[in-house]
Amino acid sequence: MPKAPRKSRSAGKKKRATPFESTAMDVDTAVEVEADVQQQEQKPDFEKTAAESAADEGDKTVSNHEIFRRHTEEWKKMKVRVADLKRQRMRLPKKGNKDKKKLISQEIKKLIADLREKHDRELEEAGIVSGSVKYKKMEIEVDENDEDAI
Repeated sequence: MPKAPRKSRSAGKKKRATPFESTAMDVDTAVEVEADVQQQEQKPDFEKTAAESAADEGDKTVSNHEIFRRHTEEWKKMKVRVADLKRQRMRLPKKGNKDKKKLISQEIKKLIADLREKHDRELEEAGIVSGSVKYKKMEIEVDENDEDAI
């Protein structure tokens, strides 16, 4: 006896509205364009210091929670840029593009190091000491005499 045809899983479900569909609310497109231009002229969020971002928001004090939330947002944005750079590096032909690959790798390392340094500096300014800051501050000095004893 043959099997009965299966029903589709989407049968009876509502279709999802298109997320990018324009609505009647989109009347002031000229104002939006001006706002977009102003946003592009400003620094991206992950390049701003704690003081600049607080000044933009109008707050005089920034809570620890807000600092960590902003740091996670900045870190995620940086990871997207790094992933894009890695894709660009991967798409380069194997032969003859060693210099370009090295430049992209250096840029990736620079993005990560700059953001990590900026976050550590902001945490120090706020009086919050994270693990990475503690370990950077520790300096283990090894005497030459101790090496001979080992």
